[in-house]
Amino acid sequence: FRYITVNIDDQIIKLQIWDTAGQERFRTITYAYYRSADGVLVVYDVSNRTTFEHVMKWVAECRTKGKNGIKLVLVGNKCDSASRVVSYEEGKKYADELGIPFIECSAKTGEHIEDAFIGLIKAMTHCRSEDYRRNDRQRDQEQRKVTIQQIRDADNLNSSKSICC
Repeated sequence: FRYITVNIDDQIIKLQIWDTAGQERFRTITYAYYRSADGVLVVYDVSNRTTFEHVMKWVAECRTKGKNGIKLVLVGNKCDSASRVVSYEEGKKYADELGIPFIECSAKTGEHIEDAFIGLIKAMTHCRSEDYRRNDRQRDQEQRKVTIQQIRDADNLNSSKSICC
């Protein structure tokens, strides 16, 4: 694994990146990472159909074993390969069916690698920002309810006092 700090939209974000490469020997530990992960890049090899066929399994595991609302991005790697067996259109269509973003890249040339990570980071931080805004609105509404109730209680207390002499 590796730690990376990036600046996205003037916000410093610290990432902890794990690469299990879909290897079976890491299977037992990947569940622990799903539980605490905010986002996952699900990567397949465009020159190996078997890796593409395993995408649904990985997505299902992320969604069932990961945090509620975990963000996923489908990534087709080796877009520079001459022996492509999974087309861009097929990968994009599958990502659309899964309801997740899609990008192709090349780890060899570096093409679109940064874009894949930035897309995932923006999805994760947008989700968190929405959660914070939702929580702020909810807190404001609760404070308004308390204030309104306090005013009503004070009014009831004042109106129940008898006027004397």
